[in-house]
Order: sequence, then C-alpha cells, then structure tokens
Amino acid sequence: TTIDFKSGYFQVGLDPKDRSKTAFSTRDQHYQFTVLPQGATNSPPAFQRIVSQILGPTRWQYSLAYLDDIIIYSPTFDQHLQRLDDILNRLNDANFRLNINKCQIAQTAIDYLGHHIEHSNIRPSADNIRALVETQQPTTAKEAFRFVKAAEYYRKFIPGFSTIAQPLHQYAPTTKEQRSKKS
Repeated sequence: TTIDFKSGYFQVGLDPKDRSKTAFSTRDQHYQFTVLPQGATNSPPAFQRIVSQILGPTRWQYSLAYLDDIIIYSPTFDQHLQRLDDILNRLNDANFRLNINKCQIAQTAIDYLGHHIEHSNIRPSADNIRALVETQQPTTAKEAFRFVKAAEYYRKFIPGFSTIAQPLHQYAPTTKEQRSKKS
C-alpha cells in the first residue's frame, strides 16, 4: 500500500511563536504562515520528524515514509489489512487527511521514489529509465556531468558505475576551496 497526504505540509500547524519566522510583506499587506510552508528550509525535516513520530514503532517493521509518501508492506493479505488499519488509525488520530486519488491499497507491485517494487524485487522505474535513455547526447562537459548525476540515482543497478562515470568527475562543479586544493 502507498499512502499520500493531501497537502501534507499544510496540515501541520505552526506554533504561534514561530509564525513570525515565516513572515513576508507585499506592497499592500504583511503575511505570515499559520501552517508549515512548502519551500522553507526546515519544512521537510520538520514534516519528516512528525510523520516518523506518528508511525512510531511501525517504521522499518512494516512501514516506511519519505516526507508525505508512506508505504506499508506485509507478507500476507490478512496481516496487511491489520497493518493498514493500524497506520490509518495513527494518521487519523493525528488528524491527517489523505489524497485518496494517489493512494494505492493492497497492491502486489508499487512505484515508490523512482523504483518499481514487486514482491522482494526492486528495480528502477521504467519511466525514469526511459527518460534517461531518451536524453539527448550531451554536447558539453557540463551536460555530460549533469547526465551522470541523474544516472547516479540508480548506481546500485549499474555494475562498475563509479569506473564508468569517473572520467566525467573532473568536470564536476567545485568550490573555491576545492579548486585551490587541486592546484
């Protein structure tokens, strides 16, 4: 099962003393968020921490969460129904609402974070591989390095990836400190 929150960040209220930290002004008015804003530096870790606390001891036992995407896994259908009920109760108790159109209940195969998971097999998502294969051939060092960084997400599926990609690392963007060490 995959579970997706409905506007997850906006379901998390901000403590009144922290609201001023999100303030911004326009020509006409001054605003501040009353809920966790998307795009703020600390929003993803704050949201992840909240979801992890809600899932509690179920994490790594039969659930995993990355921000607002949760998966629930089980060896049997009956056990899965029990686990699904537990997770849904936890989310309901925390007043979270779900995006039912993006939830997939009791599936034997799912796509999750760019991977296709079926039984105990994990492989890259076909759509993501297609996008990499259909990428135009790089014509500059920067484009080649960008392609390698995109392909790197699937490095565990490519034997000898570091050896294949190594020649392109000389074109990697560097900081002033790294450039001075190369000299």
